[in-house]
Amino acid sequence: MRIQTPRESRREIVGRISERLGIPARYEGAPGFAYTIGEITVERDGGIVSGNDALLESLKSMLVEQGWLEAGPVDEQAARAENDLEADGPDASPERMDIVSPLRDWTVTERISLLRTLYGRQCLLNRMMQGETLCIEETFVTAMTDDPPASVADFEARVRDGIEAGAVRGVAFEDGKFIFGTPCRPEEAARWTAYCELLDGVLRSAKAAKRVSITPHVDPESEKYRANSWLVRMGFAGAAHKELRHTLTAHLNGYAAFKSAAGMQAHREKYAAIRRRQCGSVRQSEGTEE
Repeated sequence: MRIQTPRESRREIVGRISERLGIPARYEGAPGFAYTIGEITVERDGGIVSGNDALLESLKSMLVEQGWLEAGPVDEQAARAENDLEADGPDASPERMDIVSPLRDWTVTERISLLRTLYGRQCLLNRMMQGETLCIEETFVTAMTDDPPASVADFEARVRDGIEAGAVRGVAFEDGKFIFGTPCRPEEAARWTAYCELLDGVLRSAKAAKRVSITPHVDPESEKYRANSWLVRMGFAGAAHKELRHTLTAHLNGYAAFKSAAGMQAHREKYAAIRRRQCGSVRQSEGTEE
């Protein structure tokens, strides 16, 4: 069954459906750019598709109420399905949304580079995303590096084992896809978009890297500087990405252009001294002319 809703309202619709069902939405990325919420798929053009007709019928009244669907004749089956959903649905709304990115043509070595990147930057990523969803243990990363998997299937199996053992949390590699859990509610469109762009940059960087250090980037005093520098290196410099950088770094400690408060103060004092010398030179020149 398929229901057509306005394309421009897609993110809001995804958020409402996710909240109503109590199931996190997953962004599937290219080529379809669809969201999946359990048995429901919200397509790029705003179409809502599901093999569970009763479930889809149960959402119609909400879609009509929000102005995303024209009202039609009352359907008793839909009404019953909606009542059942309300009776069985969880009380808590979702606190996490997954970003899913296909890893087409990624080698085992490139996947290990991604894993090493995530480990080394996990503290910074958690701070940028304002959550603690990502956690990878060093022993897991070093074991994967020292004894590389023989195949992609072996890599995915070892990550699953790491998840079950508690050595990996917040990420998964399944069926050729990379899955990253974000601490983002569906209605937070600006944050969601920023997180998707950030992870696209992380993927590009990890795939192109020849060597990835796993030294943890942990320095509360300079986290804004480190985050901003990292974003610039990933290609998010300039006015076009100003809003992205603001969303990801505005809440961080420190300064975007300086590693520490001492560095900022030294910069201020340096240019204050230059201005004083310039003013002194101007006064001296004026006195000579008189």
